[in-house]
Amino acid sequence: MAEKVARGEPRDRGPFERRDLIILGVITLLAAALRLFRLDTWALWIDESHTYRDVVISADRFWSTNLSYYPLSFLLLREAIDAGLLPPTESGLRLPFAFFGILSVPALGLVGRWILGPREGLIAAGLLAISPWHIFWSQNARSYSMVLFFALLAGGAAYWALHKRSFRLMALAVVLSALAGLCHPSAYVLLGTLVVIGLGSLGR
Repeated sequence: MAEKVARGEPRDRGPFERRDLIILGVITLLAAALRLFRLDTWALWIDESHTYRDVVISADRFWSTNLSYYPLSFLLLREAIDAGLLPPTESGLRLPFAFFGILSVPALGLVGRWILGPREGLIAAGLLAISPWHIFWSQNARSYSMVLFFALLAGGAAYWALHKRSFRLMALAVVLSALAGLCHPSAYVLLGTLVVIGLGSLGR
């Protein structure tokens, strides 16, 4: 073990045992209940109204706006509504973002286990599950829950890339952070950071 740590390899954090997986499942169910609760009981607020407008405008108008730089969430909604998978209602517009908000909870638990350990991963997932701020944005027709989901996966991939000195894993981290950036441009900060870290660490 000491030799591994000396070489900079990650210590064995231990796997999720069956009990841990059950706890993570319960935490995820709690997250789902909180994010799906009364999803359609209030009207769209101004930012959500902008999302609806940008989803229903013509493709030519859409691609001529600044939204073309981060189109992923809008295209997801557009395709789902056009295919009849989602109704163009308050709950229909919010459901995909609630879904990504729910998925972010076990994603954080998994990444937390990799970096810190099983107990810490479960604590992190539990705190995110009941976070009022995360619940709020998961129930909004805005892309921030998607940004967090892809950013968490990117962070996990980057962690293993650095420890395994793997260009493929770092490339995966860059792709995942780019997907986050395609949901909202704020995530391009993460993309730039990963590129700099990857070039500096893996190039040695």
